[in-house]
Amino acid sequence: MIIKSTGTIFAGIGFLFLIYVWLKNRKKPFWKNGQVVILSIGAAFLPYLLWNIHMAVKFQGVENKFEVSASSIRSVSVGKSPEEVHQILELFVKSVFDITSRPAMGILGFHVAAIIASVFAAFLLKKSWNLWKALIALDIVLIGYYLGILGLYIFSMPLDEALRLAGFERYASSIVVLFAGGLVLCATVDIENSFYYKTGELPAYQAFKTVESKVRYQKGVIVFMALAITLLMSEYNGMQTIRRSYQTTLPYKVYQVTGDRWYSGGKVDESRYLFYASDVDSQVTNYYLQYIGKYMLYASNVDGICAFYEDNLINLLSSYDYLVLVESDGEAKHLLKKYFDVSGQEGIYRIIHSDEGLALELVE
Repeated sequence: MIIKSTGTIFAGIGFLFLIYVWLKNRKKPFWKNGQVVILSIGAAFLPYLLWNIHMAVKFQGVENKFEVSASSIRSVSVGKSPEEVHQILELFVKSVFDITSRPAMGILGFHVAAIIASVFAAFLLKKSWNLWKALIALDIVLIGYYLGILGLYIFSMPLDEALRLAGFERYASSIVVLFAGGLVLCATVDIENSFYYKTGELPAYQAFKTVESKVRYQKGVIVFMALAITLLMSEYNGMQTIRRSYQTTLPYKVYQVTGDRWYSGGKVDESRYLFYASDVDSQVTNYYLQYIGKYMLYASNVDGICAFYEDNLINLLSSYDYLVLVESDGEAKHLLKKYFDVSGQEGIYRIIHSDEGLALELVE
């Protein structure tokens, strides 16, 4: 919940289930268990509340990008016209039911698996599983979550991002993970209980039906443990590969030139920066370079370019305070040497404006 404010949604879903279990088991020490539930929720939300207090004090007056105000909820017309809302809604419905998308395929696949497993247990194993109940409950959660995403796009997200449903697949994939995890956890309990049977009228004693069923259970546990360890090792090795390859990425290259700046009091750098790098993988034209530059410099005025044109070089640089060469090349070095007598190596160059013209100075 501290790392991402939307994590409150997922924590809330878990706590709602905890409260449901508490209310369902009224015959047990109800008030004693209620105190435990309240303490659990309080302990989980306390860091979140303390962090919000810290943010409110340290960043007083700074608005959150997706902050929802009461006025924006009362009047959708603030920032978005009815036609734009209709366009967002139409694209949202199309994206939700796009069977070729990963979230839709995941949801459909787990629905099919859960239904087949429930039918198999009921008609072949003659067991009463709770998996279908979990499926219905998680479907309600899924619908509520999607409605929440839609509300985010309509009431909170900036128009240009909302019109293209920025981040939709990432948001949807998060709930798919919770949806799949809930089904797997419920199925695990159902499968576990399927290996037990009650002897006579004994209410609480459970045992394996036969030695063979116990052996099958033990072998199944070993297989799934091995599978889980393999998946964990795969994730760990993937993270290690990402860490080792970080030095070849654009964020690392920008960091080597600019550093990671953070000014006291959260003050934004208002200087005008022009970043220069190659357009490999469209890193300039898709605004990736500029985004990283804004992040590293904590600056709001950052533009990017992938090539200099000699007849427009002076006019271009006259609009900026700094030139940041993230990736240099022969052409850039030649033009900067010719007009400003600098090496053109990677680094930050201060653009000096004077009556005599422009000059570049490498910032150490």
